[in-house]
Amino acid sequence: MNDPLELPLRDIHLPEAVGIWPLAYGWWILLFILVVVVAVGVFLYLRNLRNRYSAITLAKKELETIQEKFSRDSNPEQLVREISILIRRLAISL
Repeated sequence: MNDPLELPLRDIHLPEAVGIWPLAYGWWILLFILVVVVAVGVFLYLRNLRNRYSAITLAKKELETIQEKFSRDSNPEQLVREISILIRRLAISL
């Protein structure tokens, strides 16, 4: 029998390390979905912010109208009623 130390064996060569680039298709799809979700989220946030500020601006204008009406009529009951309605509408819209 042959001695195992005398057999013509070569050293074991490990394969090269797998690199991160190029990314697999699944990662590109995941990245695309993430970008779309972030873009939609930013769009919705900005739209909500714009609507919120437009509602506040309209409420300020209506409050000025209520104040002018109160300075003309001096009816505190009407003032309280209209301000209460304005506050409720603003709270619902925000």
